[in-house]
Amino acid sequence: MASGQGTGTLDNPDKKDEFESPLLSEDDDLTEREVTLKRRLRLAEEQLALLQHKLSL
Repeated sequence: MASGQGTGTLDNPDKKDEFESPLLSEDDDLTEREVTLKRRLRLAEEQLALLQHKLSL
């Protein structure tokens, strides 16, 4: 269901629209950003560990 669009149905045309708070949207975006950053951090840590291992050989 797209936010901002009418959500009335044929069996219930008076159904109220659900309002999506802009703050909630920003929180969702922040969460996606955090997930991406954590993934990048994990990959960087793996690369660092690999390089440290190569240096120790």
